[in-house]
Amino acid sequence: MRSSRALVSACALALAGAACASSPPPPPDNPPIVVPVASVPPMASSAQPAIGYDLPRAADFMDVQPVLAVDVSATGELRVNGAPIAEERLKDAAREALSKAPEVRAVIRADASVTYGRVIRVMDLLKQGGISRIAFAVAPAGK
Repeated sequence: MRSSRALVSACALALAGAACASSPPPPPDNPPIVVPVASVPPMASSAQPAIGYDLPRAADFMDVQPVLAVDVSATGELRVNGAPIAEERLKDAAREALSKAPEVRAVIRADASVTYGRVIRVMDLLKQGGISRIAFAVAPAGK
């Protein structure tokens, strides 16, 4: 049994807004259960395949990686290491560069007006020639 002093304290709490009882209220029979739910929007089922890329690694200044520079002009003309080349010969040039240096990386430099499809065609020809490491050179805007 509670002492009268404890009961007075409990009643004083009642005046402040708490319940005046000889014991604390029992816990609820069915406490609420909170379940966090995350909603993720569905992915499109017709996702387009992405183009893989291989970024060059930082190299020692003595360890220079061989590069096959492929330029695509606004008119569609192709140049490999500065020399004009027909599209039909691009695969052969890639195979030749690969035979000389197995770690060769092709760098495609396309004019801003060249279509995306044309750049992908050049990339496909390089891959058909055996080059798997392909990078893109980008010029600053206005140059």
